[in-house]
Amino acid sequence: MNIVIILLITLQYAIIAKASYPNCQPGSTCFKLKPYENTNWLFDCAAINTTKEVKGNILFLHGNDGPRSKGMWSMMMQAFADKGYNTLAFDQRGFSPEASPYLQSEYNYDKLADDIFAIADIYFGVSSKFHLVAHDQGARLGWHAIALGTARKRYLSYTPLSEAHSDAFSDALYGPNTDHAQQTAFMYLWSFTLPRNSTLTYQSNIWKVVCEHAYHYATPALCQPSIWWYSGAVESGNLAMQPFSTWGQIGKQIGIPEDYIKNHTTYPLEGHPQTKKVGNVTEFPVMYVCGIGDYADKCNNRFRDETAKYIKDFHYYRSMNCGHDLVSTGCKDYQTVIDSIVHFVENV
Repeated sequence: MNIVIILLITLQYAIIAKASYPNCQPGSTCFKLKPYENTNWLFDCAAINTTKEVKGNILFLHGNDGPRSKGMWSMMMQAFADKGYNTLAFDQRGFSPEASPYLQSEYNYDKLADDIFAIADIYFGVSSKFHLVAHDQGARLGWHAIALGTARKRYLSYTPLSEAHSDAFSDALYGPNTDHAQQTAFMYLWSFTLPRNSTLTYQSNIWKVVCEHAYHYATPALCQPSIWWYSGAVESGNLAMQPFSTWGQIGKQIGIPEDYIKNHTTYPLEGHPQTKKVGNVTEFPVMYVCGIGDYADKCNNRFRDETAKYIKDFHYYRSMNCGHDLVSTGCKDYQTVIDSIVHFVENV
């Protein structure tokens, strides 16, 4: 049966209807940046800069958080500006309408990681150092930039929200030390990595359930690049794929039949290992933040402890009152989350 109805009231589910962000949040200065000489891409940006003596720069990366996702950071940006930091958030590749090439290969994480430093160079200064705060797929990308090496020279600190160390997360999906609950919860990865225009696959389920209903995209074409991020994570080697099994709750909500996935996926049904390891992080401190009610990316002792093993200077905050959404008023604990991150960065 094709499932197109989504449960909206249960916070444990990762796919919930989200309020659309405005083009520019109150208090922000919004503009476009063109970071590459060889393209005409324009990234939609928002900044809140301090009026005090500058202590440093903060760059924010959203995840698969819908159109104009840079807006999710406005309260935290203001909190940092009040403490003496210049802040910048941008709608990433595939989310800025004028920087959304319609080609799946353009969303390989190797390329998306380039955007982080190209944007930082043009706004904060060439080879500038900055604190990175990132959520969801943006946080997974932040880890991948460390694996590639560039971030080791540029980050002053790193705060991933919802995403454990990429090596720890992939180990829970594939290999000898898997976590069945995380494998099941993340089974929707198989839907999101279907080839080509997957938003329109099997009666347009991804479009109807995820893009239109949950994130309020205007057309399937506008949403498709955000879905290609998942293939980009796998293709870059950042993310393992678990062996194909039965759907978890999110996969059930999307509603693409298991047989359809088996017949159309381009990945081996026995799973696929992570091939680009992040490894140990000794160059800067890391604060891993997660919500106990996160259904998609588990917030548990295993991920805390496994992430800590890789980090020389490790910090951690687990919200007992939030799920995947950690920095908006949808999280009862959002102010404490913001305060904890600001405190962490101030004491780096």
